[in-house]
Amino acid sequence: MEKLPLKLNISEMIENINHLSEIKSIKLLKNLFQYKKEGIITASDLIRIGMGYKVSIGELTIQLLSIDDEDKLIKFCEFISDLSRFGFIENIFLLRKIANQRLKKIYEEK
Repeated sequence: MEKLPLKLNISEMIENINHLSEIKSIKLLKNLFQYKKEGIITASDLIRIGMGYKVSIGELTIQLLSIDDEDKLIKFCEFISDLSRFGFIENIFLLRKIANQRLKKIYEEK
């Protein structure tokens, strides 16, 4: 039996995300990307949410700087890449630079 994706109320979802703290909104977005991978929601819904909500680069930077494990860093960078691909981040270059510096530091510590 084929799994049909849920139909999201995009304007309500954007409003809800805008009322959350930055940390909670990032957690919600992580869940939404997982739901997309599982086929629960569609990519077009994520794109439409990305048009109405932008993630703070500052909060992502703080989280990047706090990661000391290579696997966790790579997984978080994949999440950042997804955010960029679906329009949640406008300028990813600074985040890439920070991620590369963190990865270099992790490798130097090993």
